[in-house]
Amino acid sequence: MPEFADSFWSKDYSSGITPLFDKLQQGINENTSLINLIADRIGIELLCANKLQCIPTTHYPTKQSFGGDAGATVRQAYEGFLLEMESDGFRHARIAKNLQNYVQAPFVAFSESHKVRIQSMKEDLLTSCKAYEKQLQLTHKLQKTYFTKSRVLEDLRTEADLAFPPFIPSKPSLQQDLSGSSNGYNTLDTKLSQVKVNTMHEISVIGGMQFTEEALQVLFQEMLKDIPRGPFRVPILGTYMDVSTGDQIVLWVRKHFNQKFKTVAKIENFGQDLIDQGYLRLVGNVGKRFTNSSSHNYQWQQSTIDTAYPREQNETSKKDEETTALTSATTKMSDFISKESIQTKKMGAYISGVINNTIHNVNSNESLIKKAHREATEADEKYKMTIKSLDELRCKLEENLVDNLRLVEGYELERLDNIKITLKSLTSALGTDYKELKVSLERMSMFSELIRPEKDLSFVLENYKCGYFSPSPVVYTDYLGKDHQQTFGIELSSQKSVKELSKTIKVPEIVVSFLSYLEGEYSKSTSNFERKKIWTQNVSLSNIHKLRAEINTGIPFDTSVFHHYPLPVVAGTLVLFFLELPDAVVSTGVYDMVKSIYNTDYADNDAKYTMLSTTLAQLPPVSIGTLRYTIRHFELFFEKYASDCPEYQSTACKSLSYALLRPRVDSLITMNDKHGAKFLSDLFENGSVIFQKLTNIQFQSQMQSSKSRKQSSNESNRRALIEARNAAIVAA
Repeated sequence: MPEFADSFWSKDYSSGITPLFDKLQQGINENTSLINLIADRIGIELLCANKLQCIPTTHYPTKQSFGGDAGATVRQAYEGFLLEMESDGFRHARIAKNLQNYVQAPFVAFSESHKVRIQSMKEDLLTSCKAYEKQLQLTHKLQKTYFTKSRVLEDLRTEADLAFPPFIPSKPSLQQDLSGSSNGYNTLDTKLSQVKVNTMHEISVIGGMQFTEEALQVLFQEMLKDIPRGPFRVPILGTYMDVSTGDQIVLWVRKHFNQKFKTVAKIENFGQDLIDQGYLRLVGNVGKRFTNSSSHNYQWQQSTIDTAYPREQNETSKKDEETTALTSATTKMSDFISKESIQTKKMGAYISGVINNTIHNVNSNESLIKKAHREATEADEKYKMTIKSLDELRCKLEENLVDNLRLVEGYELERLDNIKITLKSLTSALGTDYKELKVSLERMSMFSELIRPEKDLSFVLENYKCGYFSPSPVVYTDYLGKDHQQTFGIELSSQKSVKELSKTIKVPEIVVSFLSYLEGEYSKSTSNFERKKIWTQNVSLSNIHKLRAEINTGIPFDTSVFHHYPLPVVAGTLVLFFLELPDAVVSTGVYDMVKSIYNTDYADNDAKYTMLSTTLAQLPPVSIGTLRYTIRHFELFFEKYASDCPEYQSTACKSLSYALLRPRVDSLITMNDKHGAKFLSDLFENGSVIFQKLTNIQFQSQMQSSKSRKQSSNESNRRALIEARNAAIVAA
């Protein structure tokens, strides 16, 4: 049966536990309603007792009625009824007293303590969630500050280099570029051929072509003159100048070097060399990849402009040069600020103020660039420390949530048991002196027997749950978006250490380390019972987090650290690694495809296995390798230690399915899906068949790609293919 500790999770934590505490508040209201019911019944019993005890006095036989017939049988019958009714009054009084002492008082005391502990736990957990959210906001704020100060430092260095900018011809529009001379290649080729070669200068290789310093100057002059350039604004970081799109650069190269670069791939290699050698830089995106796309923007670096238009040497002092550079930067920044949004104006005003302050304090010990570098470094350190603090706070919050959710589950079960006991006590108290109401009491007893605390608890889980335990770690990302310095929470394809087990199987080294260590430790266990508990035993999340903290460094680690922890903790840490992945091993993009396969009736299992193989073929190679390696590990484990226990295999499939295959967003519908366990069961039982089909599909895909490449290199249709490719490029 599902547990509270694995059913009320969300990305922000608080929205996951809010429905649970709303339901628990409903339980508190149910307790109050039952207390009011018992109080009303006690009041009715006391009122009935008083009325019945007064009957012999108010209806005493007088001489004018039954009292006039002394010894008559009619009078005796009447007086007997009076005494019986008085006895009924005493019985009702005893019932009221029993209800007060044995039903009402114990349940009132329990209800009060239950209400206090639930409200206290709710306040503590929500306070912890708010503290985490506050820390998360602070982390985002410090990240923005770090990025902003890094950009300020970058801009100051750029503006300092632009203190005496060279004259650059005006840029033609893209339409003018397209309508230019058709013999552009011949003109540029002529200019390059006329350049005097100086063997003393270094030779640069760009796109496979060799350029001397003089030829490189001619090349960049033509590119800066013909390729459209302009400003490009990036949110938070500001606006970059001298920016061209990837497709504009590709169009220019194809026009002037169409005999040298006949494919878009070669032209992209040309652009990639410009980036690698520091002449271009990608802005607005993370990375250093050149792409033929209008959505990718590249800034011409100062080194490109200096190569195209060499500057004359200034004889002025370094101090005057720095002052002039900063003044120029302030003027350009002020002109730029007037055209930006309010947010960018604030950033520009800050930079301008800092520059002006430095102009008037040129003789200070710390220059503006050094100060900006120091502030960027300090902001980076604060950001790193906050990320670490946030991760520790998140781990403690998750531990606190798991512990308290388990307590809450026990509290709710205790409440339901108390309601059952109270109703039984109520029935017993009413039945002590009400033998004549036996039928009614039997019905009441039947109603109390209908209460099933476990079923009610399962009802809460099935109708109010909102998500399985799926931690969302915040990963440190440096300014360039490269160095994560962590292992957990990083995509499989972005892991620093990937182990190549074969030509087609690549697995992150952390997964290989975990499974290899566990495989070596299985044989050391004393019994199969102990081995089976490794993958199904509930382990304290705090112990898992301790092991995680030791190995979450972003670099390979020594498996000797595992010796300090029990095997269930090691296995639980591997499961936590899979749960903290941004995307599951079996990507969330194919979750619905796998679900549809198991909702379809197939004539035989072979057709189903073929569909599964086709679906898995869409995964990245590292995901396929990780899945194959993990499934193979469990195949051997089940074969050696659990071949005679299909119930254990089913339990393992259910507990591991969410770690390997999960939806993009949890909901009440996805939490009731059963296909994840069925999918894992098929892989464990028939993994060799499914992965063999997957290998065949990959091989056929490679063969088709090879045929396409061979056909494209055939001289008989080469011209047609080139014309079709050029037409596609122009159309794009």
